[in-house]
Amino acid sequence: MAILIRNITKDTDRKSYLRIIAELTYLFLKYRVLKDLKSYRTCLMYKRDAGKINNYIPYRKLMTIINDYFKRNEKDPTLSNKIAFSEYLRTNNIPTAKFLGTIRKGIYYDIEDNPIPLKDNKNFVTAFSKLLDPFPSIFVKQIDSYGGKGIFKVNSSNIEDLTQKINPEYDYIVEETLTQHLNLSAINPNCINTLRVMTYREGNNVSIPSTFLRMGIGNVHVDNASSGGIFINYDLNHNKLSKTAYTLFEYGGKSYNQHPDTNFIFESQGLIYPERIKDLITKAALLFERQVIGWDIAYTPSGPVIIEGNENPHIMMIQITCKGILSNELYKSMFRSI
Repeated sequence: MAILIRNITKDTDRKSYLRIIAELTYLFLKYRVLKDLKSYRTCLMYKRDAGKINNYIPYRKLMTIINDYFKRNEKDPTLSNKIAFSEYLRTNNIPTAKFLGTIRKGIYYDIEDNPIPLKDNKNFVTAFSKLLDPFPSIFVKQIDSYGGKGIFKVNSSNIEDLTQKINPEYDYIVEETLTQHLNLSAINPNCINTLRVMTYREGNNVSIPSTFLRMGIGNVHVDNASSGGIFINYDLNHNKLSKTAYTLFEYGGKSYNQHPDTNFIFESQGLIYPERIKDLITKAALLFERQVIGWDIAYTPSGPVIIEGNENPHIMMIQITCKGILSNELYKSMFRSI
């Protein structure tokens, strides 16, 4: 409750208190369940630019989308495992980060599957130093991690630290650090900023209901909103960013019309590769039976690259960037049964 009061009272972009009270009263009378009002804060409906509140789906129905659409079937063994996902994309000639090996049960296996135990500190440091020769840094990612957790950026100065961070009970994939296109580095050069592209598959038809750009802030090496990053709606068809980026409510629900580190102004700015991204995502979506997938795309000098496919994309971020799920005709059609 203290966080709720602090975030809303300190938000200079919020609606008036009178309007907030009136809207909460209206929504309670409409839904008759106090829990449904949770989406008023988690989806930043109290902001002046939130749009029409009747376009927003209440909290329990958001959970229904997660359970009945995102989690309708059991976990996809390929989407939920970064090692399997990387191999599957490479096998199908879908561009992704360069594979450099795995760490399984505390043992590093290079691309030729040669084992080097992490406990053998000297040999491990030697192997990773050699691995880093062509790259300024590499990434080590827990294979089932999400939200930027369990991901380590490794360079020549912190290799030995990695032996302390790796949990031998988990498996990891080792990948190159991608080189980001200058177009995206102008927005934020401190991490790989990715585009979340939503796809909906019906037979051989793939629709893209929405996209949003995720950006890191400060010196954080991941762009995940659940790690404090910011995100903004992006119109892929018209190649335009929206005016305002946000942080999630738990990180203050802050609004940004420009990137806080580079002062890059978002409104109506275009990004590179819009048509190539559509083609790439359509091809990738057709490789999976799952209807709804959230894809994370990195921008490199040679083109778009798929980083991850998410079975359970962040429904709150989708609702925030769309200014209500029901304001989006494709989502309205997709989720018409809820």
